[in-house]
Amino acid sequence: MGVDYIATRRTGVVAIGDAQIMGAYRTSGWPGGHYLWYQLLNGDHRGDYIYVAEKLRKMKPAGTTVDAGQRIAVAKPGWPGTEWGWATRSGQPRAAPCYSEGMKTHSGKEMARFLASLGAEVADKVRDGPDYPTGTRC
Repeated sequence: MGVDYIATRRTGVVAIGDAQIMGAYRTSGWPGGHYLWYQLLNGDHRGDYIYVAEKLRKMKPAGTTVDAGQRIAVAKPGWPGTEWGWATRSGQPRAAPCYSEGMKTHSGKEMARFLASLGAEVADKVRDGPDYPTGTRC
């Protein structure tokens, strides 16, 4: 549904932009059990929601406002790593309603383009297209 990263050591997870943490769960159904989502507060992605899930610790609590680049969690090394993607206002992964395990979704490709535009490495090179949540989910 999103973009996967596996940390090789404990690594800070930082907010992509100025944001408000909307929720942080330590007992979610995700592998690793953790799920955090936040809303971007300004810039060309203002109002968009991003989730980070799976093997996290020290997550900032809901209601916390953070600056771009501020630590919001710590990624723990090893499987299952972390997953980053577009979320809905309620915090669900945008592609959840139509996702099947292993599927490469439009939402995931949009997030990959966004992360690549910020300088992050993405394993699967995606074709030109939007780098924001739009159109079909899967």
